Amino acid sequence: MGLLLITPVVIAHDAHDRPEILKLEIQKQVPVLTAEIDGKPVRLLLDTGGGAALALRSERMAEDTPVRQLTLQDGKTISLNAVLWKKTSIPEGIDGYLGMGWLKQYSLVIDYAQGQLRLYPAGSLSAECGANVQSLSMLGTLPYLRLTQDAQPIGLGLDTGANQNILKTGSRWEGSAGQILNGLHLQAAGHTLQQNFRLVNLSVPVVDGFLGYEFFAGHLVCMDIQSAKLAIRRIP
Repeated sequence: MGLLLITPVVIAHDAHDRPEILKLEIQKQVPVLTAEIDGKPVRLLLDTGGGAALALRSERMAEDTPVRQLTLQDGKTISLNAVLWKKTSIPEGIDGYLGMGWLKQYSLVIDYAQGQLRLYPAGSLSAECGANVQSLSMLGTLPYLRLTQDAQPIGLGLDTGANQNILKTGSRWEGSAGQILNGLHLQAAGHTLQQNFRLVNLSVPVVDGFLGYEFFAGHLVCMDIQSAKLAIRRIP
């Protein structure tokens, strides 16, 4: 795979910054973290494609109030409004997701290789991400990349909740739902990112698909919503 690194930017955080670290477990190709909600243990999907701060399965939403006390692995407790997770095929053993409604307040370092989500103060990228970055676009709460494929523009959502890379059928890619496109070359400012994709029937505007597990498993991904910046470093 090529390295998708674009323009230099001044990095505000120095080497002495200490991020908040959440441990991730990769389960069925999606990242899951342990926590507590109102003192009860839960397993939450880390979902950069999810718009809510906190979404829960129906059985976890039985309480009268949507305001829930979420305790993270370091003992920090925060109050979040929970919404019903309307996903029809929720993975077994997952109680809900922690999404961009909460994550957007941080500068994120998503590191599948070390099984970590590192949370830095928002406003710039951490020094560990390197000095070369790319602009990050937003579709509501969904962060996405603008690239080209065969000189044609392509927008791809960054979705840790997706267990694979996917593209919409009915676009310029020939094939039916379920077909695998191997080794698709995506370009940005002279750099190439090579990825496999599955064609899926989707009705999502603006973006052509999503970068999911294969992408995140192969790269250290740093994103900051506040400054609209992204850096990607290939994992050896």
